Amino acid sequence: MNRIFSERLLLGGLFAIVCFLACAEQISAQEAGEELVAIRLEAINLTHETLPGFYFRGITGEYEPLVVGDRRRGDLNQLAVSSSIVLYLKGVDENGDEIMKPIVSESAPDQLGRYIIFFFRDASGGFKTRIVSNSAIEHPGGSVRIINLTQLDIVCLLDQERVALSPGVDLVRSIGSTGKDRFRFAFGLIEPKFYKSPVKTLPLRSKEQRVLTLFSYAKREMKTGETTTETVLYPDAVYLYDSVNR
Repeated sequence: MNRIFSERLLLGGLFAIVCFLACAEQISAQEAGEELVAIRLEAINLTHETLPGFYFRGITGEYEPLVVGDRRRGDLNQLAVSSSIVLYLKGVDENGDEIMKPIVSESAPDQLGRYIIFFFRDASGGFKTRIVSNSAIEHPGGSVRIINLTQLDIVCLLDQERVALSPGVDLVRSIGSTGKDRFRFAFGLIEPKFYKSPVKTLPLRSKEQRVLTLFSYAKREMKTGETTTETVLYPDAVYLYDSVNR
């Protein structure tokens, strides 16, 4: 009887030690700044306008304001793990109480992944969002990724290669693997008016660096007569750098 009791006591003690070690390992990871469970979301505003204040549910379950970069790389927002990415706006219900209204909802296939959400305008000026994966598999170091967020066909020059970009296309081309530390880039349009951009030389300073090239609409003043102009939405290119280890 005493032997059975001792064995049970020993097993209980071992179980307690295992639980303690697992807990200690989790605390140690948190103290080291490692995020254990989170969707990392970067937000980029391409509208040339001030966005409303979006919120998301953080890893603690609380609502947190979304940090957005205006035509630049933004900080990583850390969302609670879920099968979808949901953004909210503050609102008021019929009783006058403040509530959070879900405005944007997109699936997140990789629940511990890295994503980018783009805020942009379509050709008619309508507000749009698009979420893409930002993993090292989708966009490896030493490469350029080109996303056409317009509704136009765009032709790009990527070094010696001519690339046709249909509306909505998302493609990646390796540059760093060729041993080059820079590449030439230009683009052209036929509609709504013929345009050919100057050729840019874009650097790649390391094998981990990558370039994100985005085509979206920007407001421009177009001359319609001798003394009259009209504000129109015209395709614009943005070149954004980051590291695959970011």
